[in-house]
Order: sequence, then structure tokens, then C-alpha cells
Amino acid sequence: MDVPEADRETAARHPIFAALLRRPVTALMLFVLLFVLGAVSYDRIPILLFPKGLSDPEMTVWAEYPNASPHEVSEKVTRPIEDAVRTMPGITRVQSRSSANNARIRVRFSSTTDMDQAYNELSDRLERTKPSFPDEVENVGIWRWNDSEMPIFWLGILYDDDVDDPFGTVEDVIQPRLESVDGVAQVRAWGMVQDSVRIFVTPEKLRSHGVGLYEVVSALRRDNFTLPAGSIEDGGSEFLLRIDSSFRSLDEIRAYPVRTNVQVGDVAEVTFARSYRDQVSRVNGKFSITTVVNKESDENTVDVCRRVTDQLAQLEEDPRLAGYSFNVYFDQSEMIVSALDNLKGSMSWGALFAILVLYLFVRRLATTLMVAVAIPVSLMGAMVAGYFTGF
Repeated sequence: MDVPEADRETAARHPIFAALLRRPVTALMLFVLLFVLGAVSYDRIPILLFPKGLSDPEMTVWAEYPNASPHEVSEKVTRPIEDAVRTMPGITRVQSRSSANNARIRVRFSSTTDMDQAYNELSDRLERTKPSFPDEVENVGIWRWNDSEMPIFWLGILYDDDVDDPFGTVEDVIQPRLESVDGVAQVRAWGMVQDSVRIFVTPEKLRSHGVGLYEVVSALRRDNFTLPAGSIEDGGSEFLLRIDSSFRSLDEIRAYPVRTNVQVGDVAEVTFARSYRDQVSRVNGKFSITTVVNKESDENTVDVCRRVTDQLAQLEEDPRLAGYSFNVYFDQSEMIVSALDNLKGSMSWGALFAILVLYLFVRRLATTLMVAVAIPVSLMGAMVAGYFTGF
């Protein structure tokens, strides 16, 4: 390609441009190398609805302090948590709110923070702070949230009224199959009725042993608990202590003494059973269980959603799932593919009009072609930078 003399004079003022003009084969190889690396990066770079770097990850610490005023919550709960949290590395902002009966402390981290490590450290500091809370404080926990970690797939698992043990089928068949999909990190099901230990007390047996119902309940509540017990230091290491006095089997509950020579098993039947249903979800007139799928952080959202869709198609053919069907509420890949298609179309038309306008003003085919080649090469360069920096 012949370069106009005026362009040669302009390039000669810059050593790099001058060197490339003297070595056109080298320049061509650099362009080809950049284009190839860009194509490889474009194929491998994760496709996400919320790419890393667009929003800072954060976690929220919450605590309930029943029957306490906002001032009491602030002084006795919020401030100790803030003091323990502020010195953590990677924190960009700590925002707290103390209300009647509860406290919320919002901790925001930089985009480069390892959130798994930050969660473990925050949990450790929170455990060491708990002994300073009033005894009435309960339900202290951490809620993790990041836009990039939002569920990528929502679906309803519908089942007929005559299906036996639908919750067991979801736990034993559907959830494991979905979790086995490459790139899936977690599958959560809402609306499930879990197994629980049920103690069915027989009034006649209570009367025959001379035991009251309150006496049975008080005995079980008194000795079935777990509590933090402070910490000890040994050899330069600090160990957190916890008292664990919870029941570990049904036989332990049955053999637990209510009074001398009277055990729980003598006055009640102890068994595993499904908890009572306190809410019902239906879709198109059928019972349903809402299920959400989270992907691994660095996986391609579009690819994972397609694998989940393929797995659902295989599950529909499983003879064990007769009477079940799936209703997809939300597929994040559809939003991403639609946005990318619109972006590609706008980018193509924009590049075409830019080249036409440039040619109308410059009236030089060689200069116009160089700009036309520079546009996709620049895009490929951006892909290379994005892929290797992980941003």
C-alpha cells in the first residue's frame, strides 16, 4: 500500500512511526499478531451481565436486639462491630444504620479484594466481638451481595398433586443434576418443606408418669444449646471456644431424662418428619418450587445458562420425574445475547458511516483504508487488555 508523501513526513517526526514505515513487514506482523491475540481473547473472555470492576463488592452485617432503642443498638452493638471491621484490609467504605431492635452495617470492598478471604476474616472478627454484646442480642450474621454474583437462572419446578415426596425428589435428583453442570456454583430451592425432629407427646403417658408437658419442654430447652465460650491463647495462637450441648441423634433425645426414671421416650414418640407447610407456591395452577442457579465467578454466563438449559431438557426425559415440569422465569443469557447483538449492529453501522464520512472529507483511499483497518485492530487491542488484566 502506497503511503502519501505528506503522511510519510508526519510519521517521520515520530521515531516509532518512522521505524514501522521503514519495516512494513514488521508492522504487518505486529498488526496480525494483535489481531490474532484479540480474536483469541474475544473467544475466551467471560461474558457477564455485570463485569468485574463496574461495581464494588460488599457485605452486610446484621444483628437483632429485641426491645432496644436506636441509641442502645448504636452504643452496644453497632459501634463494637464498626471498631472490629474498620481495620480490615481492602475496605473502601463502612456505613451503618441503627434502628429500634436491629443494626445494619454495610461494608464495601475494593474490586480487587478476595471476597472469600474477606468473608472468613469478617466472620472471625464478628465471632470475637459477640461476647461483648448484651445477652439479648440474637440472630447475628453476614449477608454477602455482589452484582456479579446475582443468580443467572430462575426456574419453577412444577409437580402434580399426586406426586409422592416432591421435596425429596428435588433434593436427591434435580438439585444434584443441576449442581453437576460445569460452571454452576450453587443451586438453591425455595418453598421446600425440610425434615425436622418431631416430638409427639402422648397425654395419657404424661399422666401415667406424673409428668407435665411444661416439664418436658423445659428439660429439652435447658440442655440443648450451643454458646460461645470466649477464647484461649496457647503458643502464640488464639483458639475460639464454643460449648456444644446439642442433641446428635434421635436415640439421645429418647434417652434424655425428664426426671428420675422418666425419659423422653417414655412419654413421647420421637421421629423425623416433614415440617408443616406454612406457604404455598403455584404456577399455572400447579404446586411449584422456586429454584435459582448461581455460577462460578469467572465462568461465561451465556455458556453456563446454555448448559443448564440442556440439563433441564435431559431431566424432562428422566422417568423418575414423571409428573414434573420446568418453567423458566429468568435466563440471564438472553439479556446478554440481546445486548451484544444490539452492540454489534450499532458498532458495525457506526464504523461504516465513520469510514464513509472520512473518505468524503479526506478524498484519499489509502488514508481511509488505514483508518478502516485501525478500527477493528483497536477493538482487538482492547479485548487483549481486558482478557489479560481480568477487568
